[in-house]
Amino acid sequence: MSESNVYYKGFIFKSQLDALRKLKGEEVLAVLEKKFGPLVFNGFKEYPVEEEIRLQQEIAEIMFGKIDDEAWFKLGEVVFNAFAYSQIGKTIFSLFGNLQGNFSQLPSILKTISSGITCTVKKTGDRMLTITLTGEPHNPHHYQGVFNAGIRYFGFTPSVEIDTNSAEQTFIVSWR
Repeated sequence: MSESNVYYKGFIFKSQLDALRKLKGEEVLAVLEKKFGPLVFNGFKEYPVEEEIRLQQEIAEIMFGKIDDEAWFKLGEVVFNAFAYSQIGKTIFSLFGNLQGNFSQLPSILKTISSGITCTVKKTGDRMLTITLTGEPHNPHHYQGVFNAGIRYFGFTPSVEIDTNSAEQTFIVSWR
């Protein structure tokens, strides 16, 4: 059982491994497997977030040579793009059409890939939102990178700030 009761679907793990393979080559997976253990994930089985974070730490170390806020941000961008260009990601994003539609459906999208996270999206202005994630144990720079890449995916210039005054993970998101 997950300590935080947050779980991610296996296809998220698989898409991250595919991204690593594309960026660093097949041989790096053998190195990762020695550090992490077997890299076999059932696409629709849920795995504890702690396992995903541990995998991501190993991937960040391989990709960026370090694990700090900048590496978490960059990894968030890689993770988003790996998901967005996967079959399931393309399908999900096409269902909601544009950037605003996808952000308004973010709670539903997160429920597709994970469980145990509560997400609220509040429109705070034209092309501006506040997104709050409750129960999400990732480094907040990870999701900052995810949202940054998501806005770029839809062809806009992002601004994603972390609200450091919030007890939860809260992001002020805007685009132009």
